Amino acid sequence: MYKLLFIATLCFIGAANARDVIFKVLGFGSKMQVSVNGQVYNLVNKNEEQPMFKGKLLNVDGPIEYSYIMDGNQEGFTRTLDASATKTYNDFFGRQYTILKLEQFNKLSTPWTRSIGDTSLFDDSYIPTVHVTGSRAEEFFKKPTTGKGFLEKMTFYLKDETYIVKNIDATAKNYEFDRFQFRVDFGNNAIHGRSLFKFRGAGEDPTQLRQDIY
Repeated sequence: MYKLLFIATLCFIGAANARDVIFKVLGFGSKMQVSVNGQVYNLVNKNEEQPMFKGKLLNVDGPIEYSYIMDGNQEGFTRTLDASATKTYNDFFGRQYTILKLEQFNKLSTPWTRSIGDTSLFDDSYIPTVHVTGSRAEEFFKKPTTGKGFLEKMTFYLKDETYIVKNIDATAKNYEFDRFQFRVDFGNNAIHGRSLFKFRGAGEDPTQLRQDIY
């Protein structure tokens, strides 16, 4: 009887430690799956215009080793999720490190007082994805001959957040280059206190040193 009670207690503890885990991954394919400890599960894209795939795995216990499979092609590395995590960050298919802390420059002796503070927009341990959609947006990026354009929708995928902004006026600079710069102003639709964004191709700075210093 005591042995049966001990086994029942172990089963109860195991069930109490189990949790549901949500997987989130960006990928530009038609079908996405996740392989968890050798078992493959399908992920769902609820909006075909967007590259986000999601899925929930029920009653998972302990740490998880997983990798994604897009259109039949599996990643050549294994990701790890610790035993306390109930969801992934916004992973990107084929990118091995979702979070990777970079070496930092030394802080200035005189603090910079004009900053609004660190936000997930400028978290240099994560590479955000900005997805632009719409026929007029496509025309703007293919033929920016006037410097003025219109973007129907921009979706910002940050580490653990998603923001959508619609009907945006855009302006291009140096649009004679393939990787031209462009600027968007969201007006009242601020993301973490910012509504003005400049996207720079930095083709004239192959080392990206200016961005690192910034």
